Amino acid sequence: MCGIAGFFNYKTRFPADKGRLAAVLESMRYRGPDHLGCYAGGDIAIGNVRLAIQGLSPAGNQPLYNEDKTVVVVFAGEIYNYPDLKARLQKNGHVFGSDTDTEVLVHLYEECGADFAGELNGMFAFALFDIRTRQLLLGRDPAAQKPLYIERNKQGIFFSSELKSMLPCLEHRSLDPEAVRTFLSMGYVLEPQTLLREVEAMEPGIVQSFTYGGESSRKYWQIRCTAPESIEAQEDWNERADEVLRGAVRRHLLSDVPVTLLLSGGVDSSLLALYLADEHKITKAFTGSFVDNASHDEYSYAHELARHCGFELERVRLSNRMLADNLEPFLQSASMPLGDNSAIAAYCMAKQISREFKVVLGGDGGDELFGGYPTYIFPYLRQIFPKVPRAVISGLHRLAAAVSDKQRYLSWGFKLQQFLLACDQQDSLAAHFSLKNFLPDPIADSILSRSFFCEASISSAQSIARFRQFDAADACDSIKRLCAIDFCTFLRSATIPKVERNCMLSSLEARMPLLDKNVLELSRQTSPALMVSAFRTKKCLKALLRKKMPGSISLNPIKQGFTPPVHALLEKELRAWKEHWLEFKSPFFTNGLSAKLLPCRSSGWDLHRLDWHICVLNDWCFRNKLL
Repeated sequence: MCGIAGFFNYKTRFPADKGRLAAVLESMRYRGPDHLGCYAGGDIAIGNVRLAIQGLSPAGNQPLYNEDKTVVVVFAGEIYNYPDLKARLQKNGHVFGSDTDTEVLVHLYEECGADFAGELNGMFAFALFDIRTRQLLLGRDPAAQKPLYIERNKQGIFFSSELKSMLPCLEHRSLDPEAVRTFLSMGYVLEPQTLLREVEAMEPGIVQSFTYGGESSRKYWQIRCTAPESIEAQEDWNERADEVLRGAVRRHLLSDVPVTLLLSGGVDSSLLALYLADEHKITKAFTGSFVDNASHDEYSYAHELARHCGFELERVRLSNRMLADNLEPFLQSASMPLGDNSAIAAYCMAKQISREFKVVLGGDGGDELFGGYPTYIFPYLRQIFPKVPRAVISGLHRLAAAVSDKQRYLSWGFKLQQFLLACDQQDSLAAHFSLKNFLPDPIADSILSRSFFCEASISSAQSIARFRQFDAADACDSIKRLCAIDFCTFLRSATIPKVERNCMLSSLEARMPLLDKNVLELSRQTSPALMVSAFRTKKCLKALLRKKMPGSISLNPIKQGFTPPVHALLEKELRAWKEHWLEFKSPFFTNGLSAKLLPCRSSGWDLHRLDWHICVLNDWCFRNKLL
């Protein structure tokens, strides 16, 4: 898994500071507790902290070189097709000095030049330096599974796997108001933006080149929604998907250390469990259990499936008290603010799993690739909405606000609240943003500070405009279009960072077989009619699961999502923390924030997600001296 960082002063050619690089790497040593290594050569210094997963001997420690040591690389991630690549390269005469997948990169570069990244199937961020030509290449995997941040400065560039690790080395640090506004709305910042004006996230599927002549980039992969031939029949899809998913699972088991599975009650992890049972390489799985609230808990289904698969299942009891007790270490170590409140649960799970394992598989990605979110049925609902009298809808909204149980996962009051806001939007993209927006414009206008935000960014218009930039050019179907947008926004900027960052804090590698390169292509080939219809989502994967599932086990009727009872937590165990940050004089908000939110709560608005966004943002910025 690992982490990387480096400086390249290609603009001034001043000597790079190896000591400063070592300090950056040491600050994220949990990403790679097994070894820290650096290469320094004049105006460049690059380094790595290693979590040894493949090729465990010291020969796999980084940096790694080609045969004559004219090419050097540092790398974070895994290359799942490296055995095939290595065999090909050896056949062409390349000599390997280790059994690690990282070494493939330098030899593949010798064969293919800067285009070598297109050959890789994996999750990765790399920095490869050609000592002869003084060219630095930075690359990131297509699904953005591995983070990489870049600061362009007067010397050249500074890059790192973690935003927080860069803060002490930045000459200037200023918050980006547009990014802050988007975070408050959605709980994440839309990459390549970060909260800081000076730092951006590297685009996925890109190789960036830096030389004394300047910088350039080439895109080796980009998301496509349509394929020359679409799979229209479910039986044909089942046959193709079975082959693709089996291969992806097999590749993701490639490891010299034991691997485990994070098993929830969802379709995706259930499918992974069934394929893993066929491979006979996993003996134990883990599931998180929110024991204080049954509406958030999926343990019983996970237990039944694990028993069928022959896995020992460890139930991690995520009580409200346990989540609250872990809040401080979670916030203290957070490399970036995470608005998804399940991040605290992911942090607790990773701590538990890492006591026995270095690698865990998870089912993330299936919803974005195969139409799994309830929001994807909105285009169908929008067609019938104009026929329903507004007074009826408003009456239902008032009724739900009065009687719904906000302790439940996605209460009806919250769903209707978001639905009404979405129906007021002018088009499907704005409506899709609105369904994910936890800071509606009427509330934003009341609480956001005009001295921090420009007038234009008080409303959500700028965030929606940036959201539109991810619209897929080749998407002719509304379902594929929305899936592609969520792949490029929510998955890339929220879900993956939540999983990857929290696992890394415990030196645990998270792998996502559903983001395998071949699964991405399968999604492109899947007809939208197989994915979503009115009131039905992720049809194709559910049909495949029903085919593979034994008759003695029924599908989980309601997927809860790995979401803690955050409303209850904020009202009880975390109430003091919440009240502190809502009363805190933050530059983002007008005075008396808590009092201004009170009428909104009284009128039925479900604001506990917004409360969480406000608190984690204020907390992270304050801890990192950005307020």
